[in-house]
Amino acid sequence: MKTEEARDLELLTIISPLGIRFRDSLTGTFVDDGLSVIAYPESDPLSRTIAFANRKGVFVFRDLPGLQEVVRQTPAPDSSEHPTADESFWIKNTEVRRMVVEVQDERKRYHPFEVSIDVPNKGFFRWAFDTEVSPLSADAWVPLFSTPSRIAPAGMAVIRAELLDAVTGKPAAWALVEAIMGGSVKSRGLSGTDGQLVLMLPYPEPKNASILSPVESPLSGERTPLLSEGWEVSFGAYYSPLSPTPTIRDLDEVASQSRAMLLTELSPPTELGARTLNFGKELILKPDSGSNLWITPLSTP
Repeated sequence: MKTEEARDLELLTIISPLGIRFRDSLTGTFVDDGLSVIAYPESDPLSRTIAFANRKGVFVFRDLPGLQEVVRQTPAPDSSEHPTADESFWIKNTEVRRMVVEVQDERKRYHPFEVSIDVPNKGFFRWAFDTEVSPLSADAWVPLFSTPSRIAPAGMAVIRAELLDAVTGKPAAWALVEAIMGGSVKSRGLSGTDGQLVLMLPYPEPKNASILSPVESPLSGERTPLLSEGWEVSFGAYYSPLSPTPTIRDLDEVASQSRAMLLTELSPPTELGARTLNFGKELILKPDSGSNLWITPLSTP
């Protein structure tokens, strides 16, 4: 009888010091299609490396400048006395390097942005302004904000505005605006370099709507037709203009902007009040006369 000699197979470990997930702020789903993700050292913008999305939708990099991005290690045979390949990598690579990650959507669904990251970064990168998850959570992400040209998914409410800087009169770029209902933020949106802004959010539960609306029926009783439903929305804003206006902006800077006022009139200054969002109709934020909405940081005299 012929026996085969047992052989030990070498285990190859591939480690990435940076993994990023991008989440659609509207749908809550992770996005890995149509995105261009590029990283470069903060001190050398010309040394650019393109990321690729793996089968789990995580963007990873190979050969980042100044950093051995992919490490192949054979673990020690006695794991009780020696660190595993993964553990030894993080023990050895304690020096961090500052990288800028630039994100653009080839399909124009999301605003472009950049974010600075210290690498190596253990676990999925967690954006500093996202407090919903732990740093090592598999659900850590960087948010994506919808552009005005994006087609709204079915069943979503849409709020639009054209923002002008109250001081310069030019389009107000990179303003962060919140839609608030019932005391909580339901949606956040960014204005583009042209000042155009869109906020998208799921419709709230009908307060007293008929399931048969808008057709009147004896079964509907005193219920309000669905197309007549309306919800009060108020707005918060953050804005710190830069000159010249950048075509792409750091996401940390966006989140750190000064509180701002949305104005329907400049003289006298008239702040935008709550508006009614009606089912099935886009809400356009604008003054009674004209189409532009003004914005100014609260710190501005």
